[in-house]
Amino acid sequence: YPPIVEQRAPQTLLWNPDPPTTNICPEQTIVFTVWNDLNTDTYNWNYTGTGVTITVLPGLGNSAEFAFGPNPTSGDIEVYGTNSCGDGPVTTHTLNIIASANADAGADDGVCASETTYTILGAAPSNYLAIEWSSSSGGSFVDPTVPNPIYNLNATDYTNGTVDLIITATPNAPCTALVTGQMTLTIDPVPSAEVGAYPSTDVCDGGTFLLDQATVSNNNGQEWNANGGDG
Repeated sequence: YPPIVEQRAPQTLLWNPDPPTTNICPEQTIVFTVWNDLNTDTYNWNYTGTGVTITVLPGLGNSAEFAFGPNPTSGDIEVYGTNSCGDGPVTTHTLNIIASANADAGADDGVCASETTYTILGAAPSNYLAIEWSSSSGGSFVDPTVPNPIYNLNATDYTNGTVDLIITATPNAPCTALVTGQMTLTIDPVPSAEVGAYPSTDVCDGGTFLLDQATVSNNNGQEWNANGGDG
């Protein structure tokens, strides 16, 4: 008679180590392992969230590599064993995805060259442990660690006519990848207006005077006003 071999159903799989890592960063790759179960022929791995590629590692199959993309979602790792008797119990572990730091520096803007400071108003960093502002010209900030600081323009800014204001965001632990953003500040020249020189400024009562020597520069528009008189 042929020998009778008892086949037992796969057992509940146990994590190694237990508990495994819980907090995961975007674009992180990590290996999860369960202890080998002698009743398991095949290990089945799954993730209920999105944005991950699972690769079962060579060998017994009780280890799998999880490669998370840039925008994964939180979910549960699921693993269970299979043999000729069927599927074993599902072992789960919940993963918490730490959101990527966002370094939104706001839209580009301008400031008049008559100003010595500029207040950033449109920056909206988020999901950060800390932020730090810097400038392409080495200019200083009143407090570079707040989302919308005051920037002190320097001589280089006035000479170049523009300066990049850069925000660097440090993500929440355990993530470590720094994120940067920038906005360009344009220093607009001070508008000027000259009436011009004329051989004579006399005009007869009821007459007209042509201001054909007037010049304006660095302006988006112009408006004339009479200072005295009824013209």
